[in-house]
This record gives sequence, C-alpha cells and structure tokens, in this order.
Amino acid sequence: QRQMCKETAVDGSTYMTKAYSLSTLSEELDNDFIRCHKKYIVAIRQIRAYDKATAMITLGSLRLPVGRTFMPAFEKRFLPHRTS
Repeated sequence: QRQMCKETAVDGSTYMTKAYSLSTLSEELDNDFIRCHKKYIVAIRQIRAYDKATAMITLGSLRLPVGRTFMPAFEKRFLPHRTS
C-alpha cells in the first residue's frame, strides 16, 4: 500500500496530499465511482456509452477501455444502472 503524506507550502498556504494506489482509492470512493481498468476509476454518471464488443466506455469525447479483470464487476454494476 502506497500511502504517503506530503506537506507543500504554496503562497504561504499548506496543503496535504496523499498518494493512494488505485485499489485503495477505489475502496474508499462511494458507489458513484467504478473501476473499469487498472489505470482508471470513473464516475458512473459520466459514462455516456458502453460498447461491449470493443470493451470501451465513452465519457464525452474520451474513450477508455474496460479491462478484462474489471469487466465482470463493471458490467454487474453499470448495466443495471443504465436500465433503471
């Protein structure tokens, strides 16, 4: 687990930043977000389309892959969300 805290002073202000692995971050986010790939977590409401044949989702003009590892969980959560 990569959890590091770092303080940085910018214009006299102090900021706290944490670096999380995506696995840790996806566990801490609420159900409005979904992991679709080893590199991506997305807001479900921002997904405009899912092409199962190409395993790609569309968010506005951005297209992202749905990884094979994440596909079963993605489809289980996303598809019922879209039909309701």
